[in-house]
Amino acid sequence: MVTVIALLAVALPWILLRHEGPEEVVEKYLQALIDGDGAAVREHMSPLEGALGTALSDAVLAATRGGIADFTIDRVHLRGTAATVVVTLRSEREEHRTVLALSARAVGPFAPVVWEMAPVQFPTLNVSPLTGTDALIINGQRLAIPEVEYTERGANRVGVVLQVLPGSYTIELPPAQPPLVSRTRVVEVPPVLGRWYSGLIDVDYGLTPSAEAQVRSTIRSEIRDCARSTSPRPAGCPFFAALPAGTIGTWTVTELPEIAYTGMFGDVFRFQGKGLVAEYTVRVPAPEGGAGEAPTATTTLLPVGQRGEGSRAEVGRVEASAEAGDVLVTSTLFGTSITLGPDGYELTDWHYAATRLVVE
Repeated sequence: MVTVIALLAVALPWILLRHEGPEEVVEKYLQALIDGDGAAVREHMSPLEGALGTALSDAVLAATRGGIADFTIDRVHLRGTAATVVVTLRSEREEHRTVLALSARAVGPFAPVVWEMAPVQFPTLNVSPLTGTDALIINGQRLAIPEVEYTERGANRVGVVLQVLPGSYTIELPPAQPPLVSRTRVVEVPPVLGRWYSGLIDVDYGLTPSAEAQVRSTIRSEIRDCARSTSPRPAGCPFFAALPAGTIGTWTVTELPEIAYTGMFGDVFRFQGKGLVAEYTVRVPAPEGGAGEAPTATTTLLPVGQRGEGSRAEVGRVEASAEAGDVLVTSTLFGTSITLGPDGYELTDWHYAATRLVVE
């Protein structure tokens, strides 16, 4: 009898004096997330080494749309003083299942049992801003970030990891002076609480439409200059005809490329061109016994020439020789590096070029 009374003395507080169970605690927490309660969000956040929690500020939470809109508690598992709650979280776009852990704590032998949630791991965004950036604009809110510092061992960071709640995020750099314009990246974080990582999100500046037009004009002018060469392999140019040294001919650009801005690397603007079609008409074949090239179906990487340290890929059939009047049609994909100098935009190198022979 004494044993039974003793057991009841220990068990009754857990059975009769429990106020909020695991289900009620989780419901209260999830509703706080939906309501944008920043204090509740940060109170249960599981810190992640190297990650910043600044995107969980009240201002960012208030500006974030498309987050958790509704939830359903599917199951509650109790085992002694531990519990897991399985919930389905919904946004306007999708739904996902999440498991939250809790533990029970008694303040005293006759005090109510308190169920407490374990720290919650939030989704993370891995942002790679332009070197030298000390701030990001997240959903219209400016967030300070550590600057990149270079030492003999390299940079102190590659990207900035931000802990966030589910929702839609616009990410951009602070406004800059023309011709630079901020490029907005949009990331949709699904309704999950737990491990979720974005890919690397590059954030840099673009160019104004007028500046892009100037760059395209510069690239096309360089292509026309290349077409003045009589060599099948114009030095420092993106296109070529795989013919023996000593061949003399004329180039004709029949289709100018589509040129698109791809991003910044330091103070260099990167552009890509595709659909450049050029014809090489042989006027004087290479001398007899000249160094020909064996046909190959492989891709060969060669230095582009005078500009930079790019690479050139030869793709497809390679001609060993040609007769006067033969016409070789080439199609080229290329990338260029552009800088802004005192006299305007300058092409510093063709950092890659892939040319294939068009066989008709």
